Amino acid sequence: PYGEILRGPDEAAFRMLAVAAPWRGHGAGELLVRACIERARALGCARMVISTEAGMQAAGRMYARLGFVRVPGRDWSPQPGVALLCLVLELAQAAQTG
Repeated sequence: PYGEILRGPDEAAFRMLAVAAPWRGHGAGELLVRACIERARALGCARMVISTEAGMQAAGRMYARLGFVRVPGRDWSPQPGVALLCLVLELAQAAQTG
C-alpha cells in the first residue's frame, strides 16, 4: 500500500524506523539513522530519501540536525488523510559535515 519514493539505484531509504517509548530521547533513534546512513554510503548511494509525518516533531528536528532537507515536490500520500513529507540527505555532503 505504500508508494515507492526512490527514483534510482543511487538512492537509499529506510521506512518506519521506531524507538520504544522508554528509549526515546536517549539518542537511540539517531544511532539507528546514522547506521542506515553509513550503510547507504558503504553501498555507494548518493542520497538517503525518507518520509515522515509533519506531526512527528522530535523526529523532524533530529532529521534536520543530521542534514536532511525537505523536498516538497516528492511529498506523497499512501492513503487519503495521510500526508508524508519527503526528506533527502545528500550523502557526500553528510560525510563532510559528520
